[in-house]
Amino acid sequence: MKIKCVLLFCMALLTSCQSKVDWLNARPPQDVLWGIGRANMNSSTMSMTIAQTRARASIARQLAENIDSVFTEYGHNADTEAVSIGSINEYVRQSIIRADLSGAKIISTWQDPDGTFWCVVEYRKSDARDMISVILHEQEERHGEFIAQHAMRLFDAHLAGNNRPPVVDR
Repeated sequence: MKIKCVLLFCMALLTSCQSKVDWLNARPPQDVLWGIGRANMNSSTMSMTIAQTRARASIARQLAENIDSVFTEYGHNADTEAVSIGSINEYVRQSIIRADLSGAKIISTWQDPDGTFWCVVEYRKSDARDMISVILHEQEERHGEFIAQHAMRLFDAHLAGNNRPPVVDR
């Protein structure tokens, strides 16, 4: 009886670990971004909430990195003052970080035997594009329509090429 229990526990542990590893190594579909968060707090409710928040923060960080790349590329190709580009970049970056990522969905959760909660959140690239478009539109009045439109085209190109595995937000 003891051996059966130990074997069942080991099989369950191996199966559960395999499930987590599968989605940690998976790539998101072409039209979405994934964020992965994890947390191990005193309460399971708190752990789940923090894991979800960290997964959303992971997506926001990916978008902010794309924006940094866009404005770096734009700054090299434009005849615009670097100060203007830098201020737009910082404004957009901070707006992304503060965004609530409306439309983001939890697609998977996991609890390790040690109590650590893992969470995968999915955010459609079309929703990201809409959010960035609104943020850039706010900048059009201050910095000109050309800058905002060119930055939007570059962001689209970066989103189209972003299909790498998500980074775990700890």
